[in-house]
Amino acid sequence: MENKRVRLRFAPSPTGGLHMGGVRTALFSYLFAKKHKGDFVLRIEDTDQTRYVNGAEEYIINSLKWCGIEPNEGVGFGDGPHAPYRQSERKELGIYKKYAEQLITSGHAYYAFDTSEELDAMRKRLEAAKVVAPQYNAVTRQNMRNSLTLSDDEVKKIMDAGTPFVVRLKVPRNEEIRFHDIIRGWVVVNSTQVDDKVLLKSDGMPTYHLAHIVDDIEMEISHAVRGEEWLPSAPAHILIYRYLNCEDKMPLFAHLPLILKPDGNGKLSKRDKSGIPMFPLNWHDERTGESYVGYCESGFFPEAFVNMLAMLGWNPGTTQEIFSMDELIEAFSFERVNKSGAKFDPEKTKWFNQQYLRRREDSKLADQFFDDALKCCTIGFTNPTSELKSISLFANENIPAEINEEPFSVENKNNYNWLKRLSDQSNKGFVAKIRIHVKENFSNKVISVDNIKFNYQNASSNIIPFAAKDGADIINEFILGKNLTFDLAPNETIAITFLWTDFGKAFSFEYVTNVCRLVKEKAHFVSEFWDNSKYFFIAPTTYDAEVRKKRLTPQTADFIKEVTEAFKELNTFSAVETEATFKTVAEKSGVGSGQVMQLFRVSITGVGGGPALFEIVELLGKEEVVNRLDTFSKNNFL
Repeated sequence: MENKRVRLRFAPSPTGGLHMGGVRTALFSYLFAKKHKGDFVLRIEDTDQTRYVNGAEEYIINSLKWCGIEPNEGVGFGDGPHAPYRQSERKELGIYKKYAEQLITSGHAYYAFDTSEELDAMRKRLEAAKVVAPQYNAVTRQNMRNSLTLSDDEVKKIMDAGTPFVVRLKVPRNEEIRFHDIIRGWVVVNSTQVDDKVLLKSDGMPTYHLAHIVDDIEMEISHAVRGEEWLPSAPAHILIYRYLNCEDKMPLFAHLPLILKPDGNGKLSKRDKSGIPMFPLNWHDERTGESYVGYCESGFFPEAFVNMLAMLGWNPGTTQEIFSMDELIEAFSFERVNKSGAKFDPEKTKWFNQQYLRRREDSKLADQFFDDALKCCTIGFTNPTSELKSISLFANENIPAEINEEPFSVENKNNYNWLKRLSDQSNKGFVAKIRIHVKENFSNKVISVDNIKFNYQNASSNIIPFAAKDGADIINEFILGKNLTFDLAPNETIAITFLWTDFGKAFSFEYVTNVCRLVKEKAHFVSEFWDNSKYFFIAPTTYDAEVRKKRLTPQTADFIKEVTEAFKELNTFSAVETEATFKTVAEKSGVGSGQVMQLFRVSITGVGGGPALFEIVELLGKEEVVNRLDTFSKNNFL
């Protein structure tokens, strides 16, 4: 094993969405492989065709990509020397049947012809005899229909007749089975606790017990990482390696501890009611009709999700909790993975996201904030002809009901009236972005607003920013009736999404970036920014009632007037200068700064808490602050 190349695999079953426990298994495998300059392989174990769910395989691949846990070999990531990587495809090549026949020939496996009714009858007999865990084993197989109890002639006759059969592992009676687990040390199990596992099903498809072993042998896997729930099956797997004379090819095992519910009672379930997602991405199970919200769609950063998972059952031996992926790779070892279950902490999970939010570049937060704060409406254009003449406009299903009044065609002016109504209904807010989508990728597509042209590269995945930093006025003019033109090939379709705000006016991207800088310290998610920062964009019309009741007196009311007049005289309006002026006016008025500070905040923002007050004042600017103070004075004095 010392000279063997490090190769680990993640081998999920496409029977549903990838739960966070599965992602952790993939993560730990990935970290170990990368640390030792080895390979990380994605193998799809689709042997259970009855439970196969459409879309599950794609979901697994997309989840790994979002998390940044990308295999260098396997399904969705490029074939390597051991393709194919789907077990259903490998089954068609006869790979598993060959190994099953080898076990039968060596006397370590056998044919079993028992029907489901016969198996049920066997279990009932054992339950009546007070057997705690009825199983098909070295004792019970002696009374069942299999190639161990039937003569060779009987077996041949049954098989020639096409009678369904399975292949079972022949587990020895009362034999000690020992193996070493990297996390748990030596594990010793008596074979009386191991049943005769089915290796090959009646449809010829291998079960997990045979297939993963065959694949690990042929794919030269060095370490097999899986959940604790597979620990009871490990002794049977050890026997299979032994009976195949492949103990020298057996990977080292690492059985990860369970992820427990927040109270520690039981394994974490996808139906846990903690309020925190259990899946990396949104998942809809078409088989059950159930839908689950993902970490991604809930506003978590993938880095925070991965960091949180790494700390569930593993510790670095230090007090460090925040790790980049490179740091995790450097620090990770299976020796520091705990044997006992790890409690899932929903609040700690949000804390991880908060730490990554605080470290994120303010400009990137501003981009995301725009997306979260914007409203959107999508319209589509299609060219059903070979010319540019008959372009029709259709309404996308995502258009809000209050806007989607009727379909429109570019052949009449209702198109422009619709766009103008869109502007009117958004409180005359500006369009901040336009997204362009097409059914087929194109490059060098030219779209123009009157005489102003925009060139898009691979526009199907492009997001075109049109905040004030990048031409908001142009798009405003377009909404009010300018011509949008573009060339469409025959049958080509374009969907255009307009995104707008209710701000009422445009703000520079620099301004929005500074807003994000101020509000991010007290947020867990970017989605919280809007509720915490509305007053940066819209002047308050209501004011914190408790603060007014507690702090608003004739004396403090006079102070608000006086500080307003003092602010009007300032030539510069920095946080330092406005704070100094505030304190000077307070001292002259005979009131303590603490007595009027919160009321002053409310008069500007409408709320009693928030970021550093005078940084807010500086960012809003002199004209806006003075106007807000005047408005407060007119409407809120006793």
